[in-house]
Amino acid sequence: MAFKFSTEIRRQQCFSGSLKSILDGCVLRIYSGPIPSGPDSALAGNDLLCEITAGGDPLTFETGSTTPTLTKNLSEIWQGNAVKSGYATFFRMVKQSDTGTNSTSEVRIQGTVGGPADDLTISNPTFVNGSPQRIEYFAIAVLEYA
Repeated sequence: MAFKFSTEIRRQQCFSGSLKSILDGCVLRIYSGPIPSGPDSALAGNDLLCEITAGGDPLTFETGSTTPTLTKNLSEIWQGNAVKSGYATFFRMVKQSDTGTNSTSEVRIQGTVGGPADDLTISNPTFVNGSPQRIEYFAIAVLEYA
């Protein structure tokens, strides 16, 4: 699978800014349950397992690169504690105010969670309430199509 970008991210990239400027200030939310058809779709039957922040603050990305890849700010520790037990199936990178409803005006990236074939590889997708979760590496590559 590949990251899915919301309508709002694509709109903002066209008219008002870089992907970095759009995503700085987001949080990463990890969910269980059926994966919505796309990032504009509402959450339905999903449980929030964990919200990843930078020590309680929103996440940011590195500035400057020689490649078309946006990477996690290496000075930040992206972590959170599981708020519910369950099996992680997908994530959304969102602004903190996002309520998960059906929307084409929310900044969202959606991807799968699990092993190496997924968008976000984690060592154990079974979350236990209260257990710490940490993201060591996160990158978004802007791919060239031939």
